Amino acid sequence: MTDTTPRRFERTLHFDAPREAVWRALTEPDEIARWFAPEARVEPRVGGEVAWRWQDHFDWKQTIEVLEEGERLCTRYDAWGGRGDEEHPLFIDFRLTGEGGTTALRIVHSGFGDDARFDGEYDGISRGWPIELRSLQLYVERHRGHDRHLVWTRAIVDVEPEQAWAAISAQTGLGCGAAFDGVEAGAPFAFESIDGDRFAGTVVASNDQDRVGILSSHGDGWLRLWVGPLEGASMIWLWCATYDVEPPVGLQARWDALVARVFAGRIREGVTS
Repeated sequence: MTDTTPRRFERTLHFDAPREAVWRALTEPDEIARWFAPEARVEPRVGGEVAWRWQDHFDWKQTIEVLEEGERLCTRYDAWGGRGDEEHPLFIDFRLTGEGGTTALRIVHSGFGDDARFDGEYDGISRGWPIELRSLQLYVERHRGHDRHLVWTRAIVDVEPEQAWAAISAQTGLGCGAAFDGVEAGAPFAFESIDGDRFAGTVVASNDQDRVGILSSHGDGWLRLWVGPLEGASMIWLWCATYDVEPPVGLQARWDALVARVFAGRIREGVTS
């Protein structure tokens, strides 16, 4: 007999921050923009819309199913699941507990079928949520109430992901390959790009798509270097977020130029900032 129980992603994370602060970070647009999507919209009522937007890259719209102030936010959105015109509901359920200065946040992202039609959606959220939740933890524990300064370069390139990472992480690019490849979470890292930009900190994650770290060199900022598959090509995503210090002057232009140079002639949609 085949197990037809829908797949789900579940994770609980503990914060050295009051529950009110974590709740605000999940439900208020200005707070969401300090750790997650650069743009957000929230109608705080059952039936209201939640929208997380990464400029022209991704617009994630949901409907609020449950709203219990300070305790629970559950939203619903529809995914195609490979069924032509038939949509399939998925749910994101945040639950908060805790008193005083500590909070436990439990997230359950559910509704995925067990068959291959849902593999892409399930793989994406299973990879993404652990990293985004650590970004939330960094914000509420170390930078609560502070605006985020973001440098973000992205492009779609006609190169397989493994080769794309090898090219962008080489000494002729970011120079970060040895700092992340084969390195365990919690290990220190340091690298310098061909343009002279230096980064150092602690590894949060390093796998075949994501290389993530907390930047001690930039006021405990957040570095995310993502190279993943996208419609027969690769998405390059270079992300540096700082709070109490400004990003290095000119970093956006240097990253844009670096990606354009490394993937010259192979950029499908161009480097956008």
